[in-house]
Amino acid sequence: MNSDLSANIWKYCLILIANKRIFVAILGAYYLTVPDVTANTIGIILMVGSLTTFLFEIPSGYLANKFGHKQAIVLSRVFMLIATALFLISNSVTLLIVASIFL
Repeated sequence: MNSDLSANIWKYCLILIANKRIFVAILGAYYLTVPDVTANTIGIILMVGSLTTFLFEIPSGYLANKFGHKQAIVLSRVFMLIATALFLISNSVTLLIVASIFL
């Protein structure tokens, strides 16, 4: 049992590092490098992202119960990679909002 716990500690560390909360402050500065982004636009982007997080809490729990917690975590990290790619190629507010939804 102890070896199982110690084998999962590094995985938990990776989850904490990849958690979106640490990226929000950096993203605020990054958003300003995209044309037509203002402080109000950043607020809208963050609002849409937070609203999406709220709305998908129940479906994400359902998926975790139906397919397993590990698969749900993997799926969430895939969405985070998609969000990262969208942030890197974004050149408009629309793409930033879509990336925020995936995040």
